[in-house]
Amino acid sequence: MVSAWASANNMALSQVKVDEKSNDITAIPKLLDLIVVEVCIVTIAAMGCQEEVTRKIKKEEAYYVGGLKTNYIGLWQLHFLRMLLDK
Repeated sequence: MVSAWASANNMALSQVKVDEKSNDITAIPKLLDLIVVEVCIVTIAAMGCQEEVTRKIKKEEAYYVGGLKTNYIGLWQLHFLRMLLDK
């Protein structure tokens, strides 16, 4: 289960069940389609740092905080540089 949580209200906004034999990566874009994140701060663990996910969040004009493991520093630099330069 993947959930969208509103910390200011202490409540879940929506949830999407992860398909059997799948993981969060496929459920996060579906969850983002169900909620409005405009002008919100979206935080996602390392598994959610996928290009499709960041593009959806950026398209909604939300702020994005993603977690990447320290052994992927090159990926982190490339990922966020691409997101900043993408128009």
